[in-house]
Amino acid sequence: MILPIIMPKNNILTDARVPISGALTQKLINILYNKYLKHGAEFSIDLPDLHKILNIANNGVYRKHMLIALKQLQYPIEVRNYTDLKGEEVLWMSCAFLTRAKIQKKYKDRMHFVIDKELVHALEQKEHYTLIDIQTVNKFKSKFGIVLYEMYLRYKDMKKKNIQKNMTYQTFTIDELNKKFHTKYKYQSDIIKVIKKGIDEIKKITDIEIQYFWNKYEKRFEFHWFKVEKKAEFEDDYYAFLKHIRTFCVDDFLINFENKKGTIRVSCNEFGKLYDIDSPTKKILATNSKKIWLYMFEHQNQMLCLKQSRFEF
Repeated sequence: MILPIIMPKNNILTDARVPISGALTQKLINILYNKYLKHGAEFSIDLPDLHKILNIANNGVYRKHMLIALKQLQYPIEVRNYTDLKGEEVLWMSCAFLTRAKIQKKYKDRMHFVIDKELVHALEQKEHYTLIDIQTVNKFKSKFGIVLYEMYLRYKDMKKKNIQKNMTYQTFTIDELNKKFHTKYKYQSDIIKVIKKGIDEIKKITDIEIQYFWNKYEKRFEFHWFKVEKKAEFEDDYYAFLKHIRTFCVDDFLINFENKKGTIRVSCNEFGKLYDIDSPTKKILATNSKKIWLYMFEHQNQMLCLKQSRFEF
């Protein structure tokens, strides 16, 4: 089973307007930003791997589409209110997400990327994030579905007045939605067609229901949904438990596990494999790992990292 990649996406990018972008461009932002979080502003990706992550064929047609999408990431996005590399306060900056993307002759199946260094510097100063499930986003076929789904993830637990406690909402003008979608609709009757397309796709892929309507007095679209229950899903779902540990508890002490050879102080590495903190170079056999995973799932009350996580929900 391949577990989803949960990425903390900086809200500068979640809210950014990416000109002339399609679904492929939106997906590439997430993948490249995730690589940046792990490897810094310069990194390389094997193109067959990139096609696999995007769930597209590794052939000339799709590669052409991908190169067009990468060029779109060199169009400007806007950043406000940060301190630049020289220590000067900046009110507004326009820059590309990607400074460079290139394929060398001797490595035809590998692409090297460089993300704008001042953009990276600005992103590091912004502390608000939205957790994005990259594999779920990559199932979408339209940019409207992706934009609205990431909007939902950004505001899904927002506290609002004058609405029942288990619901929340977010509003946008037509102009604001046009900027997000990169469209030029003038009337609500026109833009509502692509809103419905995006909402229907969200329902189909995630089973999340989002209601929307046009507030003619405020001249804004309102999007409403039920908040997710605060109970941690991993408490009674084994696979959600695996996902949570492998995403949020990497290299943390998990639990003491007794076996014939003594006590193992269990932890989990970035690849989702269990290891003994006291002997990190010794591998825990797969058969023993299954027993330990099940033991941890059944003894969650003994795991301090989960107790801390519950306070964060």
